[in-house]
Amino acid sequence: MYQDENPDGHSVWCFTLDGKQKEIHIDRKLEEMEAPGVVDCYGLAEKDGLIYLLYYGDAVIAAFDETDVRRVWILSDEAPKSEAFDQLTVSKEGFWIGTVNCYRTDLKPSLYLISTDVSQEMEEITCCDSNGEALDVQQLKLTSNAVYAVNSSGIYKKDIQ
Repeated sequence: MYQDENPDGHSVWCFTLDGKQKEIHIDRKLEEMEAPGVVDCYGLAEKDGLIYLLYYGDAVIAAFDETDVRRVWILSDEAPKSEAFDQLTVSKEGFWIGTVNCYRTDLKPSLYLISTDVSQEMEEITCCDSNGEALDVQQLKLTSNAVYAVNSSGIYKKDIQ
């Protein structure tokens, strides 16, 4: 996926594995939905035929298919103050968002779960080892079915659905 700015707003270019591309103008639909336009893409995820785009414009998630934006979640009031959203995956529980701490090197990456009912508070998830001990997380990696936390003693996996 590639994002390009043009006079008509931002375009999102999607590429299939065989190299075919398709341009999608999502800013027009976002404007109709009174959502912020796309400035920077922080994370992408795919689930059940929809593409989820975590983007800057006060931290927003937009779900769209090949032709149209289907739904938008505006998270601006929930954004952590010392962190920048970095990764996104979607599960039955909601949106799993990894952060990177770009303002201070002494802060560690964080993991948050945001229910698809965004009226609920964003929940910070503590990554733990198999004994329930909190990990000193150095890096997070989100995939469509798991969260991986890397620390000095190894890699820990938490399955998600």
